[in-house]
Amino acid sequence: MCYLPAFPFPSPQTSEADRPTHRLNKSTTSFTMIIYKDKLFGDELFTDASKPKLDEDAICFVFDTKVISVKEGDIDGALLGANASQEEASEESEVATVSGFDFVIANRLKEVEPAISDKKSFQFWAKTFFKQLMEKVKAENPDKVNEIKSAAPKFVTAWAPKAKDLSFYGAEPREDDEGVAVQGNIVVVEWNDDGITGKAHCFRAGLIEEKV
Repeated sequence: MCYLPAFPFPSPQTSEADRPTHRLNKSTTSFTMIIYKDKLFGDELFTDASKPKLDEDAICFVFDTKVISVKEGDIDGALLGANASQEEASEESEVATVSGFDFVIANRLKEVEPAISDKKSFQFWAKTFFKQLMEKVKAENPDKVNEIKSAAPKFVTAWAPKAKDLSFYGAEPREDDEGVAVQGNIVVVEWNDDGITGKAHCFRAGLIEEKV
């Protein structure tokens, strides 16, 4: 609801010269969503549609996620709530479906390869990622270096011991100057007991928030 300022209304005896000349200023700046991108490579990982919130230590963005099934070729429409036409519905049985977490399908992510399956493999990813991230941040945002130095060990300590029970999603890895594949920031998912929902976590200092 929009409330207008309580300007005094002119009395019948008020002349035009005495009438208040206040005007409301209307902002021309607006955006429709926030996209959270991997700071290392710029890949989209999730959006504000997932309703992310910072955890109590402000180390990770956290959001709820669930497994969905979507027809191939209609991923964007389905996630935006579009309804299929009668003709499309009749062809549905002939079209393959894709199943996965909602944010994974919406942003065309994949499970991290090579797979993170235990503490050792998680630590290997973390060592490679944080090394590349620190180099990038030192060059572009040196004032953020201490923040990452402080948060990164806490992130690794929290998730490495649980790695075998978690799932990890991200964009395609890139090769560094030495030809070694580097996986950018990832989304860590803790599965709930129902097997179809989970809690997603993503390292905040490794993200770019872009308003579009």
